[in-house]
Amino acid sequence: MKMRIIIVGAGEVGFHLAQKLSEEGKNVVVIEKDIQRLRRINEELDVQSFPGSGTSPKLLKEAGIREADMLVAATDSDEVNLIACLLAKSLNPYILKVARVRNPEYLQEKSLFGHDMLGVDHVINPESLMVDSILKLMEVPEANEIIDFVGGKVR
Repeated sequence: MKMRIIIVGAGEVGFHLAQKLSEEGKNVVVIEKDIQRLRRINEELDVQSFPGSGTSPKLLKEAGIREADMLVAATDSDEVNLIACLLAKSLNPYILKVARVRNPEYLQEKSLFGHDMLGVDHVINPESLMVDSILKLMEVPEANEIIDFVGGKVR
């Protein structure tokens, strides 16, 4: 059975993620409230799409949240991303939840994301990822790429 992944938000991150996952043969569903973005998804990708907000329990159910393996909340709004993950946790306790969170204030409160609270399994902060990547490259200036192995113990 194909992995079912729901992506909330079809900006650049959501679009390219949906494209890659679809190419890998995953069953991808995209939820997007912006009609132009939704049109682009429908014209260019072979995925199922729903107009609306990932903060709507009714829409999440229509998108198949109860059968989904993963929810990726990648909108431009941290609050929408966090609410979408909270709803996903409530509607499907077994789903893997990933949220893009940009506000440093939220990131300082790591306990908010735990299983007992918002239940976000993975929080991704694009700015922190970029800083970390640059710092790693500076450690070995002649390297084009540095890959961590064994949880960062081997590079």
